[in-house]
Amino acid sequence: MKILKNNIKSNFVTLKSNGVHIGCGFLFKSNDDTYCVTAGHVVYGRKYDNERIVEILDNRGVNIERFELISFIDFAKKYDLALFKLYSKVDKLKPVILCNSITNNKLLSISYMKPTSLTDSFFLDAVKFNDDLDDNQFRYSAGQSAFNNFKDDTYGAEAMEGISGSPMLLCSWDGAIVLHGITSRIPNSGMFGFIETRDLTVLNEVVDSIDFKSSEDFDSNHRLIRFNRKLIDDERFNNWVDTWKNLPGNESFYGNLESKLETIHGDSYTSELPKELEKIMIGDECFKNVIEKNSTLYDSYDDVIETAERDKMEKYVSSKHEALEHYNKVYEEHLDVINEDLGDFDLSRTDRKKIAQYNVATWMAVCNLRFSKK
Repeated sequence: MKILKNNIKSNFVTLKSNGVHIGCGFLFKSNDDTYCVTAGHVVYGRKYDNERIVEILDNRGVNIERFELISFIDFAKKYDLALFKLYSKVDKLKPVILCNSITNNKLLSISYMKPTSLTDSFFLDAVKFNDDLDDNQFRYSAGQSAFNNFKDDTYGAEAMEGISGSPMLLCSWDGAIVLHGITSRIPNSGMFGFIETRDLTVLNEVVDSIDFKSSEDFDSNHRLIRFNRKLIDDERFNNWVDTWKNLPGNESFYGNLESKLETIHGDSYTSELPKELEKIMIGDECFKNVIEKNSTLYDSYDDVIETAERDKMEKYVSSKHEALEHYNKVYEEHLDVINEDLGDFDLSRTDRKKIAQYNVATWMAVCNLRFSKK
C-alpha cells in the first residue's frame, strides 16, 4: 500500500479558481499525450452556467503552465466529467491503467482527496462498491460516518467541499495505478460514508484513442482478491479498536494497555500493541459465541475470573525481562486454571487459549495486572 500511495501522489493534482481550491484531478498519459481528468462541475460550477478560469497545480503545489480544456459543457452536463490536455511536461508521472468502474465488492478501492477546508490531502482507504446508478454514475461506500469527523455530524458533505474530481483507484498489491472513476459528490450530507463517482469510459467521446481495460480482468484475479481480503480484515480490526476505545467506561483502557506494554517491551511496544488488542477482540468474540451461550459454563467461568482477580497481580520489576517473565507466568498459570476448572466442558484447546489471552490482555487494560518499578 505504501508504494501505491506514493505512486498516486505523483499523478494527483488540485484545481484552483481565483486562488480558491475548487477540486481535484488526476493525470494520465495516452499515446504520449498527457491528460488531466476531473469532475465536470469543478470547471463549470454546479449549475453548469459558467466556465471557470482554472489553475492546475501538481502534487508539489506548482502551477502547470500550459493546458487546454478539450471537453465541452454539454459533455460535462451529461457525464459530470471534464478533460484537459497538458502541453507542459510533468515530472515523475507514473503509468496509469484506465478501466470501467469496478463493481466487484470483493475488490477494494482507495481515493486521495483534498477538501477546501483542510490544508492537506488525505487518503480514503478500503472503499467498496455499493450500487450502479444511472448512466455513468456509481455509488461506493467508505464506511459509516467516514466524513463526519471533519465537521459537526450532519455536515460531512459541506466539510468535504472541494473533493470533486478525486480519483477512485483499485487497491493493487503491486503498486499499479488502476484508475476507474472520478468522485462527483458525497450524498446524504456525508452520512453513511457514501461516495458517488463517474465512469471514465465515456472519455472516448472526447479522445477515441484512450485505451480502457475491462474491469472483468480484475474480477477473477485471486491474488488481488486475497490482497483485498487482508485489507478488509485490517479495516474490521481498526473499526473494532475505535469502537472498543470509545465504549462507556473504556476511556482509559487503551492508554493503560500502552503503558503496561511499554514496561514489558520498551520502545518496541508499538508493534506489540495491535497483538494485545487483537487478543481482546478475538477473545471477546469467543466469549460471546461460546461461553455466554452456555449458562453452566458461564457460571463456572465467572468463578474462575473472580478467583483470579482476587489474586494480587501487581509486580515490582527492575527490568523489561522481569516484566515479561511475570506477564508470561500470569498467562501460563491462568491457562492451567482454565484447563483444570473448565476441563469438563466441551471447549477446544484453541478456545481455552483465546480466553486466557483475552483475560490477561484485558487485565492489563483495566489495571488489574500492573507493573511498578522497584
